[in-house]
Amino acid sequence: LHYLSQSAGKWNILELSLYPLPHFFLTLLHSATIMITDRTHPMINSRFTVAVHLLALMSAGRGRCSGAALTSESAAESVNTNPVVVRRILGLLRKAGLVSSHPGPTGGWLLVQEPQAITLRDVYRAVEDESLFSMHHRPPSSHCDIGRNIQDTLETYFGEAECAMQTKLAERTVADVVNDVMARVRARAV
Repeated sequence: LHYLSQSAGKWNILELSLYPLPHFFLTLLHSATIMITDRTHPMINSRFTVAVHLLALMSAGRGRCSGAALTSESAAESVNTNPVVVRRILGLLRKAGLVSSHPGPTGGWLLVQEPQAITLRDVYRAVEDESLFSMHHRPPSSHCDIGRNIQDTLETYFGEAECAMQTKLAERTVADVVNDVMARVRARAV
């Protein structure tokens, strides 16, 4: 399996062996996210999860050393991904006004708002540009009563579900995430 990868402005063709799982596919989305699917169950991308992780790192770092910026390299190490992926997600968070970047040898990324003011819904909306649920890859048959009408019905139901999810995400903040994570760290240390 071959796919394209961009690094330092250059496109590279990479070869990937998925043996012994040849039924898996890689899909490049928005030139920043690679999604692995198993032909029947696409996996939801991880931009939101990584974005919350990055904001939690900045929040925890703010508590330890006020004004200390998070570098994409140290963030990538914590997330266990490539710094390019981290920078792309941080760019989306910057565009949403949640973080700022500072160049230079002591530069990096800082929270613009207090962690308790950043809801998980804010983060979700900053990094997710697609609906949580997608419709058929090809239009259903217009010769079938179900096929002709299913998408309108599902769009309504899926819209309600996504609205409920975003309402729930609005109840939690980055500060809540950090507090819960640190409570787990303390509990494991005992």
